[in-house]
Amino acid sequence: MKLIKCLTIIIIAGITTFAWAAERPNQITGIISAANLNIRVKPNTKFSAVARLKYGDTVEIIRQNGDWYEIITPKNSAVWVSANFIKAGRTTRKVNVRPGPGINYQAYGTIPANQPVTVLSNLSSEWTKIAPPPGLTAWAFAKYVKLTPAAKARLNAPATPPETKPQIKVVPKMVKLPFIADFAMPVEYRGTIWELAEQGKYATHALVEVSNGKAKPLCFLRIEGKNIDQWNNKPVKITGIKKLVNGWKLPIVIVKATDITEEQKNINH
Repeated sequence: MKLIKCLTIIIIAGITTFAWAAERPNQITGIISAANLNIRVKPNTKFSAVARLKYGDTVEIIRQNGDWYEIITPKNSAVWVSANFIKAGRTTRKVNVRPGPGINYQAYGTIPANQPVTVLSNLSSEWTKIAPPPGLTAWAFAKYVKLTPAAKARLNAPATPPETKPQIKVVPKMVKLPFIADFAMPVEYRGTIWELAEQGKYATHALVEVSNGKAKPLCFLRIEGKNIDQWNNKPVKITGIKKLVNGWKLPIVIVKATDITEEQKNINH
């Protein structure tokens, strides 16, 4: 993590003025205004501190939760992992990170398996101190973190909802597909028909399962001699023949019949 340092701190007649470095786009930088500020694993003073920052230190803020800012973990933070899961500078499995060398310290993040780590010290054969891994976060009391007006406006800006419709691509573009020989079976699927973001010559739509605002692609569709536009973005039941294509994660269904689901019939009524 690269922190942007404050250029100068000027104290004149008891009035403190902060001079700010330019922020990177979308970065929200705060500056510590307390003589010493504990950075904690969770947004509450009852949780362990992982670092102590001094007046004038800077932090990169992720979001605000009540009276606390979630920040990128400072470089001097205490990050301990089980030595059993570190070998040749890499994790051998998913491992918890803790603010101290023991399971009595609350975990405040994880590192995936096979990730490189920077070993700082080995307390014993059981625990290893490492540099904070990318993406690890901790918490700072917001009262003692000053923001520029522009940074505060970005922090308080409403979040843009994510695009839920996946950009499904068909690869490769060809009419004669490398079907897996001797595999063809009748199927019945229920889902929502979506037009593909990038249309191939063989498949132009996909059937997806939508649940809790998330979409899971089920299969590509090959529909011959029918206008599928009337079914776009609607829940349907399809029947057809499923085929597998070498190199594709999703099967193709050659659609024989399409009908609206009971859910859609109720909507229409």
